[in-house]
Parts: sequence; C-alpha cells; structure tokens
Amino acid sequence: MQAFTLWRSFTYTPERQDYHRTLAFLRQAGAPPQIIAAGEFAFDLGFDSGMVDDWRLGYFSGKRPPFIVANAIYRGWFIQSATLDPKIHDYMVRLLRDEYRIAFETPTYTVYQRRGAGHAHGW
Repeated sequence: MQAFTLWRSFTYTPERQDYHRTLAFLRQAGAPPQIIAAGEFAFDLGFDSGMVDDWRLGYFSGKRPPFIVANAIYRGWFIQSATLDPKIHDYMVRLLRDEYRIAFETPTYTVYQRRGAGHAHGW
C-alpha cells in the first residue's frame, strides 16, 4: 500500500493532469506541431516538430501560430514584462487581446487560439 501511495504521488499530480488535458485539447483541436508553447510540450509534440518555446510570443520572430500555450513561466513574464520591457509587454497584450482568444484553460495552462485560424494552418 505504501508503494502504491508513493508511486501515485510521483505520477498523478494536478499539474500532470493539466498537462495531459491540455495536450488532449491541442490534439483534438487539430493543432499543428508548429505552435508557441512551454518547453515541456516538446516531449510529446517532438523536439523537431517546429514547436517554439518563445515567452515573447513572436515579438522578434514575427511568428503568429494558430495556438499559443502559456504556463506559469509565461504568465510570470506577462506580469514582469510590464516593468522590465514595456514595449514587449504592450505587444503581447495587444496580440492576445486582438488576434487570439482563450480556447482552453486549466489552473496550469492557458491555450490561446488565433482568431480565424483554421485547424491545420502553420506559421
């Protein structure tokens, strides 16, 4: 019984459940692998899939993928950027407000979907 409890505590966490729910949403929505997402998604989407971990949301690259997946690190940057880099902060606020909508959310992840983006559009 102790072994099972220990195993469950290592393998079944709310964060892990949120990750799997978010991944399932992306797959069900037909999200292409070319998305901006927190780095942990590379384990399931593939390190060579075209997924980019870019917490500046394409500010420098100009990329506007169909989906952006934000985790706690991204959310922290959204807040800190207001003070540390107001130009990037303003860009991200406008981008998420004007070009994206929240398509799925858990306590750990927020999935933004580009308005008007089809399921399989790339960069």
